[in-house]
Order: sequence, then C-alpha cells, then structure tokens
Amino acid sequence: YSFLRTNILQWKMIVDNQNSNCQGSEENQESAKTFFLVQTLCSTLKGNDLPVLTITSRTNVQSCLRPHYVFVTARVHPSESNSSWVMKGFIDSLLIKNNDPLKESHRRALLEKYIFKIVPMLNPDGVINGR
Repeated sequence: YSFLRTNILQWKMIVDNQNSNCQGSEENQESAKTFFLVQTLCSTLKGNDLPVLTITSRTNVQSCLRPHYVFVTARVHPSESNSSWVMKGFIDSLLIKNNDPLKESHRRALLEKYIFKIVPMLNPDGVINGR
C-alpha cells in the first residue's frame, strides 16, 4: 500500500513535468498534455483511502464529446502481488512519454479515445494486514 502511495506521487510529478514541457502551437500543446487525477473512491473499514485514478488527454476533459470509459482494477486479494506490478506497468505506459514515435503515437491515441478509471488496489486492508 505504501508502494502504491509512493507511485501515485511519482506519477503526479511525471505528468506535471511532461505537461510543463509541452512545445509547439497552443492547440498542439493542449492535445499533448495528459490529464491525471487522483481521487478517493471510499474509505475502507480500517480507515484507509481507496484511490481511483483518472487518466486521459486534456482535450477529452475539455471536450463536449463523451469518449468511452475503460475501468481497470487490480489487487482484489492480498496475495495478488504480481497484479500490482502489472498495474504499475500499465499506468506507466499510459503516463510516461515514449521515445519511440510509433509507441508514443499509440499511447496518445489511447488517451485521446478513452478515459481510464483505474482502481489499482481494491483491497488495501487485506494487503496491509496480509489477509
């Protein structure tokens, strides 16, 4: 759980840094920016926050059109530690710009087409307590 909280802070810094370094025309700058929002879905019985992440392009947030949503969850059971690594890789691939132009264009296309709602850990109490 603490690793997830650390990753969330790192993702925020990465997105803020990438968004501040966007270059080109004002329209291209806005479309190149990533929207990353962390909210609390609820509190668990033990009082831990259950984070939900929203990832998309800035143009989706400002647009009147409603793109499709993709809802992804992980870590339903505490012993599914491998799912935390898969989820980290998935979120990294959505947030971190790629030096390969083809991979970067695919990443941008996904962000332009979808709004991703991600709950990276559905059972933080079980993960923290080990059951």
